[in-house]
Formats: sequence, C-alpha cells, structure tokens
Amino acid sequence: MKKKLSNLEVLDLYTGLHSPSLGSYKGVKFAYALDKSRTKLKAEYDPILKAITLSDDLLSKLTEDQKKMTNDQLIASLRESELSSEDKVEITEKIKETKAFLKEENEIELYGINFEDVPDDITGNDYKIISLFIMEK
Repeated sequence: MKKKLSNLEVLDLYTGLHSPSLGSYKGVKFAYALDKSRTKLKAEYDPILKAITLSDDLLSKLTEDQKKMTNDQLIASLRESELSSEDKVEITEKIKETKAFLKEENEIELYGINFEDVPDDITGNDYKIISLFIMEK
C-alpha cells in the first residue's frame, strides 16, 4: 500500500516501529507486518538520515554541547561561536536545507496489515505508530 509521507514522518515512523513495546505483542501476522514495514522503510530512512546529517568535517568543529542542541539552538549559539564565518554560514545553510527537506513529501510503499490482525491489547500510543499501515475491509 502506498502512502504520501513527509521525510520527517518517515523518520518518525521508522523510529516508532523500533519501539520495544511493539515487540511485546502476540501474533505472527502482526510481527510479520512489523518486520516487513521496517524493512521497506529502512530503504527510505537511511538516505533521509544521511541527507540531514552534517558532514564529519563540520561536526568535528562543533563542541559536544552544540552537537546535542536542536537546530534552532545551534543557529543561536553560532553567533557567539569561535567558528569561522564560512563555517557558520555553511552550518546555517545546511540547517535551513534540512528543514525544507524534512517537509518534502514522497510516496512510500508500506506493508499493510489487516485490522483483524492488530492485537486487541495494543496501547493507544502503539496504535498511533502503526495506524498508517492498517488496512480496513
């Protein structure tokens, strides 16, 4: 089944599908659907992650604290940073490109699961993760 997802939604879905709680549910069909969906999304996830990651060269110039900051915090911290103005511009541009890239939508192939195969005891949070690939009759 195909769904239109932003690159950010792909990252969130892939991360969510690796939630430890999803592995605790019973049902071969459910486990199979999770595994197939993870495999299909991995092909989309890896290139997205690579595209939004700063180069090793730029990362090596950031402090440990800066590496842990959100993009907006990092941009603010660059004003007082000792980095060269070229590096500051490059990092700021990469962050702007990343924000735009994460909003881009793509049609993604997901492995569907029948609603009947979803465990009865699934939590609301876990249901939210898998709701994109539940097929209703």
